[in-house]
Amino acid sequence: MKLIGGNVHTTHTLGAFSARVKFDFYSLYCFETPFLYERDGKLFSGNVGDLLINTPGAVVYHGPIPDAQKGFVNDWLYVESDELTALLEQYPLPLNTAFSVGRPLALRSLFHRLRAESISQAIGYQQKQWALLTETIIDLYRDYTFPKNAALPHVRLELIREKMLCAPEKPWTLEEMATAYGYSVSRFCALYKKQFGIAPKQELMAARLLMAQQLLQYSGNSVTDIATACGFQSLAHFSRYFKDNTGVSPQKYKKQQ
Repeated sequence: MKLIGGNVHTTHTLGAFSARVKFDFYSLYCFETPFLYERDGKLFSGNVGDLLINTPGAVVYHGPIPDAQKGFVNDWLYVESDELTALLEQYPLPLNTAFSVGRPLALRSLFHRLRAESISQAIGYQQKQWALLTETIIDLYRDYTFPKNAALPHVRLELIREKMLCAPEKPWTLEEMATAYGYSVSRFCALYKKQFGIAPKQELMAARLLMAQQLLQYSGNSVTDIATACGFQSLAHFSRYFKDNTGVSPQKYKKQQ
């Protein structure tokens, strides 16, 4: 697999169509606005959140809908991969035609993760990129195949919550958690709080606090090392948050234990 290029939130000016081109690689798109696209010599309309997977040799031609107040906006990826053909035969998503999986930012997390691997070029980065693409195609197929399954949004929230609580020390951001499962930040926070009764940031901080209490109680590490290990940005921030929520400083809590 080779990542040819990609970008997120690409804005195309009002009235302008992308050039009518044919690529010898796959092009994947996710649209933030309504749009038009060409298929079999005809123009069709697509909606916010729709995806397009154009196969090698297919005509690629996009533009805004008639009477649009602005142009169209999309995320896009260009991928060269012989293996992708076999993967899409195994998980047959619509090709060269717009479709929806109910997640308006379905490609954004993939783009960021693929780009991070390209930048790092760590050992096995190309294999990791293929694994990420495979995972995304399977997830898209699951959501496309069962679009009315009410459990899917619930499952996605459970998954991100489980990952966060299992590793609260990681530098989680609301944007990362939201885009990983195709939500805007505001939508993600609203769904998360409705589902679990607590805001995601609050639960993350509570998990870090619990982790810190356990380390203060059972490890011989210094308070500074524990603050870092639990994902706090600084010792001052850790000490202030710990005292605000337990009534004692980390140093005093460690001594008491």
